[in-house]
Amino acid sequence: MTGLLNRLKPFRLKAELSQQELAGLAGISRQAYSALESGSANPSTQVALR
Repeated sequence: MTGLLNRLKPFRLKAELSQQELAGLAGISRQAYSALESGSANPSTQVALR
């Protein structure tokens, strides 16, 4: 899972999306997305599959 989390920010920046925009696409809050991107939280299986 760590490999996936390490790719979140580069993917988001390449797609030119804000944290808010990507969180909305994933169906989670910006705060939850920020925690995932910073590595301070792990996604549930359901969120990881999105």
